[in-house]
Amino acid sequence: MPGNKEKIMKSSCLNIDQLIAYINKTISPEDREMVEKHLSHCDKCLEMVSMTSQMINETIEVQASQKIKECVEQVKESIKDFYQWAKDQIPPLWVEPSYQPELALASVRSDHQHTSPVTDKNIYIKQRMNNLTTEMFFEQSSTGLISIKIRATQNNQIAHQVFIYMKAKGKGPSARLLKSPYVSFDDIPFGMYCIVVEQNNEEKGEFCFDVNDNGIYGK
Repeated sequence: MPGNKEKIMKSSCLNIDQLIAYINKTISPEDREMVEKHLSHCDKCLEMVSMTSQMINETIEVQASQKIKECVEQVKESIKDFYQWAKDQIPPLWVEPSYQPELALASVRSDHQHTSPVTDKNIYIKQRMNNLTTEMFFEQSSTGLISIKIRATQNNQIAHQVFIYMKAKGKGPSARLLKSPYVSFDDIPFGMYCIVVEQNNEEKGEFCFDVNDNGIYGK
C-alpha cells in the first residue's frame, strides 16, 4: 500500500502552468485549495514552488533594471541632443578664432542629422564626403539672407586642390578655390541650393538645402 500511495502522489504532482498560476494568484479558490493540500504532503512540489517563485522575481528585477537603464539612456540622449543643439549655434573655431576652443571645437552635428528639416538661424554641419571632411557654418540675417562658410579637411589638414561650388536652382554655379581657412558665400537669397565639393576634378559629395522665410532646411 505505501508504494501505491507514492505512485498516486507522483502522478498528481503539479505542472509548471499550475505552479505559475498559484504563484501569480490567478488560480481559482477551489484549485488553490487543492494545490495547497497537495503541497502540504509533497516536498518535491513545494520545492518547485519556491524555485519558480524565485525565478519569477529575478526575471522581474532584471526587466525592471533594464527599464531603468532604458529610461536613463533616453534622458541622456535628450540632454545630449539639447546640448548638441545649443553648441551648434556657436561658430566653430575656424570661423571665429576669438571663441573659446572648448566650445567651438565641440560644435559637431552628426552626418545623419542634416536629413531632417532645421530652422535655426545658425547651423553647423559636419559631413563626410568620400575622403574629405566638409564643415559648413550657416548664418541667417534678420532679412533672411544667408552667409555660408565652408572648409574641407583631409587628415585634419586643409585639403588641397579643392573647389567648392554653390549651385542654385535655375542659375549657373558659383565656384571658390579653397584656401586656408575657408571659402565664403554671402548674401544668399531664398531658394534651393546644393554645395558641391570637388578635389582634383573629382566630385567628392554634395549637400543640398532650401532657404525660405521659415529658416534653413537640409535636404
